[in-house]
Amino acid sequence: AAQLAGGAAAVYVAQALRQRSVLGTPFQTKLLAEAFGTASLVATACLSQQGGSKLQPVAVGGLLLASVASLGDVSGAHFNPMVTACLMFHGSISREDGCNYICVQLATACAASWLCCCAGPVEASTTLAEMPSAGICGVEVVFGGLLAL
Repeated sequence: AAQLAGGAAAVYVAQALRQRSVLGTPFQTKLLAEAFGTASLVATACLSQQGGSKLQPVAVGGLLLASVASLGDVSGAHFNPMVTACLMFHGSISREDGCNYICVQLATACAASWLCCCAGPVEASTTLAEMPSAGICGVEVVFGGLLAL
């Protein structure tokens, strides 16, 4: 059920971002796309690290590839404050827009890492039965949503 909820939420967000008129101004849509991409990236990195996955770089790289492909035309798919800062320095993005991007990226990165901490420590040998139920639900919603992209 949690995977379906995450998938449905991701499909709704992706469609809303593509329409660009549902969420208010085009700039608000860009900020939401950056928030979604940054949170997804941080959650994937944190959860695969907590799980002791040896394929963490593949998971993060795969998610980044999918996120850039699905959200790149909406916001530019920076998903990282340093990327945004470099683009500001280069002049590709205005200082005001860049500062807004960076604030959203930092806030969503902190929120995603906090949610991963709420899932509790996950050892490589931890089974789903040993994880806190809130953590399982959170993991299912996050990754169900990412798979729907």
